[in-house]
Amino acid sequence: MKQKCLVVLVFVVLLACAVGWDEGIPGGWNPIKNINDPHVTEIANFAVTEYDKQSGEKLKLVKVIKGDLQVVAGLNYRLSLTASDSNNY
Repeated sequence: MKQKCLVVLVFVVLLACAVGWDEGIPGGWNPIKNINDPHVTEIANFAVTEYDKQSGEKLKLVKVIKGDLQVVAGLNYRLSLTASDSNNY
């Protein structure tokens, strides 16, 4: 009976390690899996709008290319995106 419980316990520990293995380093940057998520687009639009306010430009978000997410006390996003100058015709 003890051996059976030990085998089950070892299996559960190995399964937990295998499931958590792909999570990355705690506090590290991990790729955003769904770059087309509406929340990611909202964050990218916010970033472009803030850039416009500070620079006096009139950029418009075209596309989010890739991004990373860092979980710390909150969430940090690192996005690569393309934007166009809405003043150019």
